[in-house]
Amino acid sequence: MIAMIVFAVSGWSGAGKTRLITELIKAFRSRGLRVLAVKHTGHSAQLEPEAKDSRTFLEAGANSAAVLSGAELMQVRRCTDAAEAARLLRNQWTAYDVVLLEGRAFTDVPFLEVLSEDRPEIRAPGERLAAVISDRQDDFPRPRFGWNDMDRLTRFMEEYNGL
Repeated sequence: MIAMIVFAVSGWSGAGKTRLITELIKAFRSRGLRVLAVKHTGHSAQLEPEAKDSRTFLEAGANSAAVLSGAELMQVRRCTDAAEAARLLRNQWTAYDVVLLEGRAFTDVPFLEVLSEDRPEIRAPGERLAAVISDRQDDFPRPRFGWNDMDRLTRFMEEYNGL
């Protein structure tokens, strides 16, 4: 397997998962690394509002539909089940140096848990928890990084993945 940084980001709604991933993307991109960010959601992905062409293509039975606009490409591909979708996504990972997954769709990767002041409970699978992101000074079962520790956190992520 090609050496890369792979982490899932877990936490309660509103804890700062998107904020953390955004900061990590900026940090890794500033070092010239290629980053794949994936949002896991429980609802259907929408390319365009219903009644637009790409949505119509999917509803007509297309296996995949895409929107190409200049240098941006958005694509939705229908899969037979979640396992196929995960397999297809994993096949794309090798084109990137860093893979950041928001949510708990992949339970076999290390997790960064984002805690908020009002929801300090950890949601990540205990055996896969690598670190906690919180400004709270509580005792945590893994290393803790504050919101001002992005440089230290990115170094930790590299070391954790053997880089």
